[in-house]
Amino acid sequence: TFLVKEAKRYLICANAAYSSDLGGSVGTNWTDRNVFGDGQQLNISASAINLGGSASTGLGYDAQIGYTIPDFRRRQQSLHFFVQALRQELQAYAENGQIVGASVSRKLSTVWSATAGLSYEHEVIGQPGTLP
Repeated sequence: TFLVKEAKRYLICANAAYSSDLGGSVGTNWTDRNVFGDGQQLNISASAINLGGSASTGLGYDAQIGYTIPDFRRRQQSLHFFVQALRQELQAYAENGQIVGASVSRKLSTVWSATAGLSYEHEVIGQPGTLP
């Protein structure tokens, strides 16, 4: 006898990390595992980064939104869209960046899968304290 139970629709997570050069980071993640009723997944995450590290000079952030459509055009194939924004202030450089992209993943076997996609990245990198 097997008892099958559906996973919770919504998931909220918190995370924290620390490295001596980049400092600490804290963040949260929210997931909806069944957006429109066909297993589409929406994932939103945001983190504050560069909290007090020896190589960081200011607070930064890393935010991302991802949307996945399972069984896209055929079974075992999914379509994934994502948008990401990043800002960090380090002693060596400052960075503002945005990335947007899409990819298709197909499961080839129990071990192998293939992914192909396109992304566009816009970054502005300069001296610390010079970026808007």
